[in-house]
Amino acid sequence: MKIVFRLAFLFLSTVLLLAQAQAQSGGVAILNIDKAAEALGVDRVVNAEMANVEKQVNAQLAIRQENLQAQMDGVTSAAGENPDDAKKREILATNQQLNQQFNQTKSRAGQGLQAARTALVNRFRADFQPYALEAAKAEGLDIVMFNRAPALYTWADKVEITDSAVELAKKGGLPDKWTMPVPVTDDQARDKAISDENKRLAEKAKADTKEKKAAPKEAKPAKAE
Repeated sequence: MKIVFRLAFLFLSTVLLLAQAQAQSGGVAILNIDKAAEALGVDRVVNAEMANVEKQVNAQLAIRQENLQAQMDGVTSAAGENPDDAKKREILATNQQLNQQFNQTKSRAGQGLQAARTALVNRFRADFQPYALEAAKAEGLDIVMFNRAPALYTWADKVEITDSAVELAKKGGLPDKWTMPVPVTDDQARDKAISDENKRLAEKAKADTKEKKAAPKEAKPAKAE
């Protein structure tokens, strides 16, 4: 425990020394980016945008699941009411393969949702950056840092620029860039999901056909003379 405490103390000392060095060259301003987003109404826009994205993703997953289930039903139906061992193995293998495909689709969907949220957050940070820097410079400060632990331990109120940066952003018209999106209906989400899935299947069929054409043909056996 003593070793852990010592390491933590050394880390904190390093951070404080860094902050002191920065302060000597202009000073560090502290910004609460979440508070700024809320004050400007951007958090509500981001949540509304993500609600649309999530609805679309859920519709796509539902359509994909329906198509995979249809494939599974086709294999089961073709096997008949009393499938032999070979057909049973085929059914089991198909089921495992389709489940794997759907799990991969869900994983990609989750990554897509995270990427969409990250893109919105980064967009706001880029839009807000000049106002944060302007507010910092008005206080004689040259660097802006988020109020995130553990990098920041504590700070004086005079270097907190969130409210002043928000006021500058309002005057600069930043909220006008972040208008509420039109909510996507369930029918709209499903229609787009069907269109996207049909396009995906068409592209897959095209790729499969191209692959078959490119595959080397088996040599025909020579005719006996």
